[in-house]
Amino acid sequence: MTAVHAPIPMKGTLLSQNHLPSGARASRRTRPRSLALLALVGTAVASLVAGCAAQPPAQNDGTVVVAVPSQATQLSWDAGWVNSPDYLDLQGLLNGTLIRKPYMESEQAGVLIQDVSKYEPYLAESYDVSEDQLTYTFHLKEGVISQAGNELTADDVIWSFERKFNAPASISPGLLIASGLSDPASQMQKIDDYTVSFTVAQPGYGFTLLGTLSDNAAQVYDSTFLSEHATPEDPYAVEWSEGQTGFGFGPYRVEQMTEGETIIVADENWVLGEPEIQRVVRRVVPDAGNRALAVRSGDVDMALALRPNDLVDLEAEGNVLVPSVPTGNRLVTTMVVNNAPFDDVRVRQALAYAINYERIIEDNSYGRATEEHGWLNPTLPGYSSDGLPQWTYDVEKSQQLLAEAGLSGGVPFTLTISNDDPQLADIAVSMQDSARDAGFEIEIERLPASQYREVWAAGTAQAFLSVDGYWNVSPAYALLLNYYEPQSGSRWKSPEFEQAVEQGMAAGEVTSDEAGAFWNQAESLMLNDAGVVYMAKQLPAVALTTRLENWAYRTDGTNDLASMTFADQE
Repeated sequence: MTAVHAPIPMKGTLLSQNHLPSGARASRRTRPRSLALLALVGTAVASLVAGCAAQPPAQNDGTVVVAVPSQATQLSWDAGWVNSPDYLDLQGLLNGTLIRKPYMESEQAGVLIQDVSKYEPYLAESYDVSEDQLTYTFHLKEGVISQAGNELTADDVIWSFERKFNAPASISPGLLIASGLSDPASQMQKIDDYTVSFTVAQPGYGFTLLGTLSDNAAQVYDSTFLSEHATPEDPYAVEWSEGQTGFGFGPYRVEQMTEGETIIVADENWVLGEPEIQRVVRRVVPDAGNRALAVRSGDVDMALALRPNDLVDLEAEGNVLVPSVPTGNRLVTTMVVNNAPFDDVRVRQALAYAINYERIIEDNSYGRATEEHGWLNPTLPGYSSDGLPQWTYDVEKSQQLLAEAGLSGGVPFTLTISNDDPQLADIAVSMQDSARDAGFEIEIERLPASQYREVWAAGTAQAFLSVDGYWNVSPAYALLLNYYEPQSGSRWKSPEFEQAVEQGMAAGEVTSDEAGAFWNQAESLMLNDAGVVYMAKQLPAVALTTRLENWAYRTDGTNDLASMTFADQE
C-alpha cells in the first residue's frame, strides 16, 4: 500500500460520495461448537471441486460466487476472531463504521485503492475537532437502520466501544489502545441522540484515531438488539453473539449458512444505498489449486487466498483480473520471546540470518513480493531507516550467534502456520531447508485458522510464520499494533520502546521530522531485538473474472463487494 499523506480534514462535512471514481458504488476464542463447522465442506463444495457445479449466474443478475479456503462461523468481531479471509471479509460486509477511507482509482484498470489521508461519511455525517485538537465530535446520520430494524443512535456507538473493551476474547482493545483509546467511560460522551465525542490525551493521537475509526476494529453494533440477549453473566451478549448475525449496519445480511457455504444478500436499508451486487455466495473450496481452476473456468467469480504461482498463471488469462496494487502485507516470522529457544536474543538474530530471503521471493513468491525488513510506512514524511537491521542469508553469522548462546549442533523448534494461507507451507519448507545449514531443525505445524489464532493468543507456540500488516498507517498505531496482547504474538516488551513511542506522540504532528526520530528509535529497538523478522512485502492473493470491476483493496485487508460493479460487456 502506497500512502498518500495530506493534512487531516479537521472541521466541517466529511467527503461526499461523489469522491468515488466513475462507476464505483457508494455504497479467540472460537468455541468448540464452531470449530467443527470450520472444517466441514458441504456437498455443493464437493461438486464444485469435481467440476460438476452449476454454471455461474447469468450476466448481471446481481449474484456473485466467491471461493474461500474455509468458512467463518464466528461473525462477531468482539466475541473472538479467526485469521481467515472469509471472516475478515464478512466483518466489513455485515457491519459499518462511523467513517471510512474513500476509494480512488489505482494505476491498474478495474482496481480501486483507499486514500489513507482522507475520510468520508459512513454512519457519521460529519465531525468537528476542538481547538485544542483533543476532542473529536461525530454527528450521526439520522434514520440509519440496522439489519434488526432499529435506528442508529449515540447509545449504539458508546455501547459498542464499551463492549469491545469488556469482551474477554475481543481483539479490539489493543487495536484501539494504539489509537489513544483505553477507557470508553471517560473518553466517550453522548452529546445527544445523534452526537457522540471521543477525547484523546494529546493532539498526536488525532491522525491515528481517525484512521482506526474507519476500520473493522471500530464497527458499531445495534445495542438494542444485542441487549435483548444479554444476561447478568453476559451483559454485552458476547457469548450469545458467537455464530449469530443480524446486529450490524453494513451493506449485507446473512440469508443462509450451511456447511461449507454462506449466502449474504444486500440490505435495502444500507445507509450508502443498495450495492449493485445483490447476492454473494461464499463457497468453501479447501484446495488453493482448485480455487484457481474455478475462477479460471468461470465456475466462481472470485477466489481468495491463492498461491503466487497460480496468480502468475492467471495473469495470462484474458478473462481473469489479478490485482497487483501495492499492499501493506508482509511475510513475517514471529518468535515467542518467552519460550525457549527464542528467549535469547542471539538465537532470534541467528534465525534472522538463517532465512534465505532471495529464495523465498524468487522461488516461492514468483515475483509477487519484494524484500522488506522494515515495518513502518517509508513513504510518510519524517520516516528514517537509520539503524534498522538489514538481514541477509548468512550461515556463518547465524552459527556464530548460536555458539555465543551456548548452542551447538541442531537447535530444534516448531514453526506454526495457518492452513488458510496456502503459500505459507511452501515458504516454511524453504525456511526449514535454509535454516538447517545454520544449525536449526524446524518442524512445521499446520493448524486450521481458528486453532492457529487460539495458539497465537495463548502464546504457547515457539514461532509463527504469517502474513501481517496494519490497517492504519500512523507510525504510533503500526508500532503498538503488535505490542499489546493478544496481538503481540512475540510477547516482546521494552520500556525504552514504550518511552520512544510516547515521545513521538508528544512531539505533535506525527509525520514531522521531530516525531520521526522517535518512531525510528522505537522501530530500531523492535527490529534489532528480532522478536519479529519482516521478510517480504506481498501483493494481493486474489483473482476475479473480468465480469466484475472496481475491486477495492482496503487497508484492513478485506474485499469490499459493496463497492464492486458488473462490467459492461456485450
